[in-house]
Amino acid sequence: MVNQFFVKADVVDITNDSPQAADQFFVDTNAWEFLTYIPVSLSPITPKPYQVRDYPNYIKHALKSRSRLYRCGLSFSELSSLIEFKRCANFLHKVPDKRELKYFRHNNPIERAGVVAEIQSRWLDITQFSEDLSLTIDDVLINRSLNLIGNVQVDMYDLFYVEAMALAGLTQIITDDADFVTIPGITVFTSNRNAIELARSQGKLLKR
Repeated sequence: MVNQFFVKADVVDITNDSPQAADQFFVDTNAWEFLTYIPVSLSPITPKPYQVRDYPNYIKHALKSRSRLYRCGLSFSELSSLIEFKRCANFLHKVPDKRELKYFRHNNPIERAGVVAEIQSRWLDITQFSEDLSLTIDDVLINRSLNLIGNVQVDMYDLFYVEAMALAGLTQIITDDADFVTIPGITVFTSNRNAIELARSQGKLLKR
């Protein structure tokens, strides 16, 4: 089943775009993940070929063009959770009689050490490529998010990213998550074909 979105953002196909020095991109966690992707043999969860090709290529071109790239503290939390979940899935694929994340985390020190090392290595790479957006998660931010959540279709991580962007005056995001096309006032830089085709059909595909 194809997901249908009412596209409120402008959308740019990164396979047909060249980053510019004036660009200031917030980079979504999935794009950071593809940039720093570490293949795991026999893993049941792997990115699609376009994801580990298009996003690293675009981000590397952005760096060469002297575009500014941004992250926030929640990116670390989300990326860390993704790394642990996927390494756990790989472990359970090889040890199918053990089905709990808690078991993986507490009873396998070698696997746990691998998770920690991967998180540290990937985050170090990301901090070398990007600038931090300060974000305080307090009642003010939560109330802003509560006012917005009924009008857009994103998860709470993404909603906080949108707020971090708004507070910093950023309007450009690199992401594979089509949910962001429901956010008005931003430009989504993506290689997600569903997002691109929906934007094209609704007159929201931007050619720079």
